[in-house]
Amino acid sequence: MLTEHHDITLSGTNSDIVYVKDFHGYGSLSFHANNLGDCVFTRGFTLKNCSAPVIMEKLKWELGSNIPYGESCVYCSTSEVMARECSFTGYVSPNGGQVGRAATTVNRGCCDLWDCKFHNFEMVINCFGAGHIDIIETELGGEYGGSKYGVFTDLGGVAMLSDKVPATLGSGGNVTRNGGVIIQGGKFI
Repeated sequence: MLTEHHDITLSGTNSDIVYVKDFHGYGSLSFHANNLGDCVFTRGFTLKNCSAPVIMEKLKWELGSNIPYGESCVYCSTSEVMARECSFTGYVSPNGGQVGRAATTVNRGCCDLWDCKFHNFEMVINCFGAGHIDIIETELGGEYGGSKYGVFTDLGGVAMLSDKVPATLGSGGNVTRNGGVIIQGGKFI
């Protein structure tokens, strides 16, 4: 039971998967770095079954060659996470193929990504099984490029992009199937 608001400042490099599981209550968890690059993750951050919101600010992910296929920087299942001013970078193999995902949501997981940077992924965001991801830009803006797919939605997954966000997130295209949808500016794309 999480009844207080915990604000945790992170620094250094972490090469292990981070698990945040089963936090409930009216409190919250906030993980942040003082500056972008002060804290770098080379593996994923997994949130499962948390009713307490998780907030991330100015954290950086740089996935390496050792990640398993399909790993995401942020994997969110039946939880809610908000990331602000974070940077997500996938791995590009020697043959030029991109590996990893910036964010994956499943089982009604919800992820809000505000003013973030996304580069070099197999797919930038992956929404499936009623997972939901919002990508939002304010005056701070975001960065996009070098990814194979931008948005991949499947089995009722929903991606919502604010008006300033490029429709394909700087990639070669999007994929929607089995009831997955992408919405931008109040329109299906």
